[in-house]
Amino acid sequence: MEISRHIAPPESITQRWLHHGCLDVFWVSSPAYQIQTEIDGPSGLMKLVHGRMGRGRVQQGLGESQLEPGSLAYLDLDQPFQMVHEAGQQLIVRMPKDYLKRRHPEAAWSWGSALGPGPEAEAVRGLAGVLGQGQKELGDASAAGVLRLLVEALGLCRPPVFTAEQGRVQQAQCLVRAHLLEPYLSASWVAEQLRVSRRTMDSSFAEVLALSLSEYIRLQRLQAAAEELRDKKSLNISEIGHRYGFSDASHFSRWFRRRFQMSPGEYRRQAGEERSKLGH
Repeated sequence: MEISRHIAPPESITQRWLHHGCLDVFWVSSPAYQIQTEIDGPSGLMKLVHGRMGRGRVQQGLGESQLEPGSLAYLDLDQPFQMVHEAGQQLIVRMPKDYLKRRHPEAAWSWGSALGPGPEAEAVRGLAGVLGQGQKELGDASAAGVLRLLVEALGLCRPPVFTAEQGRVQQAQCLVRAHLLEPYLSASWVAEQLRVSRRTMDSSFAEVLALSLSEYIRLQRLQAAAEELRDKKSLNISEIGHRYGFSDASHFSRWFRRRFQMSPGEYRRQAGEERSKLGH
């Protein structure tokens, strides 16, 4: 996994950059990537990540978000975070946290979490979409105007209120991510670490995610294995499957096909073809 200290995207993947007052907007086009940030010192900055093309996942603290086209997530640049993303495009808005707090003193944000449902969140996503799609069409003055509206609309949003079940699921998700490669990772082990029964853990997952903890662990391992199939050409398919707890190639292939509707080999070939089309 790449360790990144960038508070702005590298120039090699930035298609356009707009600086307006204390705000920065980056229109980014990138190959598939996986990063884990490392903090050298306080920056006082936050950023919004708006997915335009491609899918990904971001995790910070107890917050985790799936980045789908049109989604938007908050990140605190003074806290480590992990992000994986397919080849695609994102809009990144960077600003001082103090600036946003001064504009909206009553608002609060859940780092690593995506905007939830509701008309206010839809307004924010809509403005981010206009800004993202206006990479070539919007002049600097027009883009700055949309940016100001986006910042004002953020004050209308509130972070989700977590139930006990949601909090328990988020804690479990953090444990799973941190121990994904460990052979001892299991639903029973996670429940034991959180000092709840396996039945309580499965009940919480069923209520929040409509699946069991064991199913969640398997899906996370399959997703991580897919990322390695795409990015780690030096590892063969059996090695990757074994790293993520699948005892043999046929076992791995069976579950992988159920999740991605193709075999691991087909997935790797398709990812390679997509990378070639993008010139990476």
